[in-house]
Amino acid sequence: MAYDIKSVTNPEGVDDNFDVTLHYGKLRAKIKTSFLVADQYPKYILHGTNGSFVKYGMDAQENDILAGISPSEPNFGADNPDNYGKLTYINAYGDPVEHKMETPRGNYGLMYQNCVDVILHGAEKEVTDDQILTQLEILDAGFKAEGPHMQYFN
Repeated sequence: MAYDIKSVTNPEGVDDNFDVTLHYGKLRAKIKTSFLVADQYPKYILHGTNGSFVKYGMDAQENDILAGISPSEPNFGADNPDNYGKLTYINAYGDPVEHKMETPRGNYGLMYQNCVDVILHGAEKEVTDDQILTQLEILDAGFKAEGPHMQYFN
């Protein structure tokens, strides 16, 4: 993994800029953000040999909750069409094809319901203890060392 986590606005303050690269064999995932940019970053960028997917915009659930829209409302969590993802791929004839893809609606409530079901009914956890510990170890490794740097993690 490579980490570059820092505060650009105030060296003694909260981190406001980070660039993290996670390596998975031949694959890698890059997580990057900054509060000091004039234009928004895409939220997701996926590249493959014959295609790419790019999506802007936050999960609409959070904005809806902040706006006082109930999860029981029919359009709760519906994404703005301007934020739909764009899939670009090369078809069987070698031509580039572009498609706008409607964002599937998420449901934070299902995670909370799973917590209730685990505690009260002994249900299986949707996110395992090992998955949680791995995420915490990755985050901890990124914050402990000064960036930019390489931190190798098994």
